[in-house]
Amino acid sequence: MTIETQCSGCGRKLRVADEHAGRAAACPECGVSTPIPSDAEPLPVEPAIWRMKTPEGKVYGPITETEMKDWVNQGRVDAACTLSDDGEQWRPAGEVFDQLNPVEAVPQQASYYARSPVVVMRPHRGGMILTLGILSWIVACPIFSIMAWVMGTADLREMSHGQMDDEGMGVTQAGQVLGLLNALVWILAGVIGTVLLLVAIAK
Repeated sequence: MTIETQCSGCGRKLRVADEHAGRAAACPECGVSTPIPSDAEPLPVEPAIWRMKTPEGKVYGPITETEMKDWVNQGRVDAACTLSDDGEQWRPAGEVFDQLNPVEAVPQQASYYARSPVVVMRPHRGGMILTLGILSWIVACPIFSIMAWVMGTADLREMSHGQMDDEGMGVTQAGQVLGLLNALVWILAGVIGTVLLLVAIAK
């Protein structure tokens, strides 16, 4: 089982094994040693059903879905691997995790790294995105609406892939929706303005 805590140095969310409770864990980002409360509540136990097969035919697992996402983030899984969540049907890793699909061709040889006991998730930008969404209506500036829309969409995608702190999902969604609606209003206004201009010219 794992425990979630916050780095006392950089403030990032850390996940550590429950065996570290009552001890300290070094943050892989800033190096600060953070004490892990002995009474911290472990995260709910997930069923270990995922397996990974390398191009050479070696099978690793079973592990939980969270651990599989950690492997992907750490570079232990690439597009040449295959994954299974039932032990029978195997799918290319790129079909399960979009971020594994390379832009250019890469060698079909996987690289494996020692697993770190601490996983760091990027901090969310929910407050900033919500502020941009609100400003898009108050200031009536399409730049704010586009920024809120694009940033919100990108951050929600990273949260769904376990790469960003999902505690800000609610405010991120709110900012994204505000930006999207405001952008649609500007697009509609532009279309109407163009039509009226063409009508005036035609007279």
